[in-house]
This record gives sequence, structure tokens and C-alpha cells, in this order.
Amino acid sequence: MKQKLLVNIYITINKMIKTRVGKIVKVKNQGKKAGANETYQAVILNSNGQYNPFLFTDAEIAVAYERGRKNIEDQVSRSMISMILD
Repeated sequence: MKQKLLVNIYITINKMIKTRVGKIVKVKNQGKKAGANETYQAVILNSNGQYNPFLFTDAEIAVAYERGRKNIEDQVSRSMISMILD
């Protein structure tokens, strides 16, 4: 039983989409419950040295985009390194 669980965890981890910090990727909702979204927008963000995964709906991304578009004075800009590497 323990070995089967470890195999399932290994398979799940290896099926995960790999991405860079800060890059949003669309992922399928693997354990979809009734009424849940088919997909999410996934991103890993670095906050104070901690890398954390986030999942957003398309609607949540659209709301955040509009907030950023309307509040130009609060936006951040890309660093020179980001412009070169990303």
C-alpha cells in the first residue's frame, strides 16, 4: 500500500507542468468537483524568498489586469535582467 502511494505521488509530480517563476500557464483541473472550472491559470511567485504556487480563474486574472491597467501609478516595471532573460 505504501509503495503504491509513493508511485502515485511520483507519477503526479512528474506529470506537473514545469514553468519559470512568474510565468502564468493554463492547467487542467485534475480533481474537478461539480461546478468547478475546467482550467486554472497557474503561477509560481517569489514573495520574500518563499516560492509559492497560485491558481487563478480566468475571471480573477481579468479583474487583476483591469486593476493594473486603471492604476498605472501603482505598477512595477521589468528589470534589465528580466528584459534580457524573459
